[in-house]
Amino acid sequence: MRPCVAVAEQINKYIYIYLCVCVCVCVCVCVCVCISGSYEVS
Repeated sequence: MRPCVAVAEQINKYIYIYLCVCVCVCVCVCVCVCISGSYEVS
């Protein structure tokens, strides 16, 4: 395997992990906001 390809795959892996973490955090925050909002309304 060429070094450039290996580096590109490493970068892609980190980007995917970063995106997944961001999505998970966003979903968690949205759920928390929705839950706390519904509690305040009721």
